[in-house]
Amino acid sequence: MIAFQRRLDKLGNLWEERRAEKIKRKATGESLSKGQHFAAGNGCDSEVSDRKESGGRACSGHCKAVVWRVVEQVRAETEQWSQMQELLGQMRDEMEELHAARDFWVDHVGSSDWQNQSL
Repeated sequence: MIAFQRRLDKLGNLWEERRAEKIKRKATGESLSKGQHFAAGNGCDSEVSDRKESGGRACSGHCKAVVWRVVEQVRAETEQWSQMQELLGQMRDEMEELHAARDFWVDHVGSSDWQNQSL
C-alpha cells in the first residue's frame, strides 16, 4: 500500500488527484478483491471532455498508462495480501497444534513424576 500511496502522491494536480481518489476507492473496495476488472479508461473520456470544455489540457494517454500501472500494482498487492493472510491463518493453526502437543506432554511428564514419587 505504501508504493500505491507514493504513486498517488506523484500524480500531483487536482484532476489527477480526483481520478486517483476514485481509483483508490475502487481498489480498496470489494470489486478488485472479488476479481472484477476495472478498466482504467472508464470515465476518463467524459472527464477529458469536461476538461476540454473548461479550458484544461486533455489526457494524452500518459495519465491512462499511469493509472493502469497503479491499478495493476494494487491488484498485485491485493493478491499478495490475500496470500499473506492465508499463510498467517495456517501458521496460527500450526501454533495451536504445537501448544496442544506441549500441554499434553507437560501433563504427561507431571503425571509420570507423580507416579514415580508415589513409588
